[in-house]
Amino acid sequence: MRHQMSFLCFMLFLLFDSTFSLSLSEERKALFLLRSTLGLRRNEWPRPRTVNPCTDWKGIRCKNGRVAEINISGFRRTNVGQDNPQFSVEALQNITFLERFNALNFKLPGPIPVWFGSIVAPSLQILDLRFCSITGLIPSSLGMLGNLTMVYLSNNAITGPLPMSLGQLWNLAVLDLSHNSLVGSIPSSFRYLDNLIMLDMSSNHLTGPIPPSVVTLPHLQYLNLFNNSFSYLSKD
Repeated sequence: MRHQMSFLCFMLFLLFDSTFSLSLSEERKALFLLRSTLGLRRNEWPRPRTVNPCTDWKGIRCKNGRVAEINISGFRRTNVGQDNPQFSVEALQNITFLERFNALNFKLPGPIPVWFGSIVAPSLQILDLRFCSITGLIPSSLGMLGNLTMVYLSNNAITGPLPMSLGQLWNLAVLDLSHNSLVGSIPSSFRYLDNLIMLDMSSNHLTGPIPPSVVTLPHLQYLNLFNNSFSYLSKD
């Protein structure tokens, strides 16, 4: 009986160990693919496949051997990468425990892909895409990332209306959409952002009435709606 139990434990170890190794292998491949599609330089992310991104790559933080944070803020692209820069982050779908993605001041011209919120790990808590030269609409799929606590999309060229799905981000504490070209009104779904502490939508082209339920959110400490074209405070 003891030998049978030992054999069973050994087989379980092999099973879980191989699954863990495969997962790490997939994340490693994903990081190298991200390095390629974004045109990152070897100064920050060295090319040799013998390196350990968790310890040898700038801006990578791991927890228990899994990638938890990617910070490419201020990185510069290679000469080849500068020829055709794009918002190419498909590789993130294989980084399944990601908590933070920071691309502040890294050029990601073009729109945030419509599938962004559906392929990024649901564990994502902080998304910082300030000063990234982003254009186009905020995808409604962003509302699928229910663990988001901070979203920074300011100082881009984002257009179109605010998606109703943003009201599904009930854990959100910070939402900064300032200095873009957003149009339309504040969605009624914003009344459900009960954990919101900071809301900045200044310097856009937003119109319509301001819902009182947004102004009176229970934890809101900072609200900036300056430089828009709001008409009045509605009765909600």
